[in-house]
Amino acid sequence: MPELPEMENYKILLSQQIINQPITHVTIEREKSINVPAHSFTSMLLGKKIVSISRRAKHLLFHLENNKVLLLHLMLGGSMFYGTKEEKPNRTSQVTLSFGDYHLYLFARHGRTLTGE
Repeated sequence: MPELPEMENYKILLSQQIINQPITHVTIEREKSINVPAHSFTSMLLGKKIVSISRRAKHLLFHLENNKVLLLHLMLGGSMFYGTKEEKPNRTSQVTLSFGDYHLYLFARHGRTLTGE
């Protein structure tokens, strides 16, 4: 399970990369990884920009320009990777958020939940 310093590092690094970049594509490989219907999740995110990222304990909160918040908890064994398709680790991502040629891949071992508030 990622610890607080790792989550803080994710927050800092992702803030440098994805703030104010429009989400150009959403891929959901495992619908159990999100807690809203896939079409609602996708429509809430597609074309929107993340205006800030904050952390609350081991949760990352992605604040969207439409005043929605995407809540991420990596749970046990979860991880994420930001980069191009060519750089992606050889793993199946549960959810992928695309920002043009770069993608935020979310991986889970035992389950992770993404929440749209």
